[in-house]
Amino acid sequence: MITRPKGEAPIPPHSTAPGRLTAQQAFALTLLRDGHAPRWIKQYTGVAPGILIQRALEYDIAAPHGTLAAVLLHDAADEEQCGACEKVRASTQARALAAQRRKITPTERAAHLQRHRKHAAA
Repeated sequence: MITRPKGEAPIPPHSTAPGRLTAQQAFALTLLRDGHAPRWIKQYTGVAPGILIQRALEYDIAAPHGTLAAVLLHDAADEEQCGACEKVRASTQARALAAQRRKITPTERAAHLQRHRKHAAA
């Protein structure tokens, strides 16, 4: 599962009646459709990724497959990931796990390895 930035609200369920768009949201949807990353769009337009994905679903806007935005849209719509999006999901998960491993101090890592070796020998 793709992790969202801390403090980012979960994507609300898809509603049947699209709400009115602000000028920033309309521009943000255009950027999303053109393949820009949701984080970059937020910096450029101020539209949060959760709102962006919700509006994209409401207005049937698709992001190019093989982008993080497309992965988020598949997730929000409860769809299966296509091949290109599944690769993006896997690489995003791998980066998140690598970042988590880097947070472990060398002392903690050594203690973990020592515990693991004792259990493997037993």
